[in-house]
Amino acid sequence: MLEELMPIIRDKVKLEIRNVDSRDAWKKKYGTRVPLIKSDKKIISEYRINHESLQDYLNSSLQKL
Repeated sequence: MLEELMPIIRDKVKLEIRNVDSRDAWKKKYGTRVPLIKSDKKIISEYRINHESLQDYLNSSLQKL
């Protein structure tokens, strides 16, 4: 997923990679819903990249700049 994601977001948004298994609260909250793309409180994509949701998020984020 990361290899697919990087060309889409490069130079557009900041990316933080977090291991869901590293915290019990995250494991409980997200379980098997990984990989997951999330911004603040909004989940953009789960399991696989949802290109439409990701593009909508990027367009919205870039308009706020």
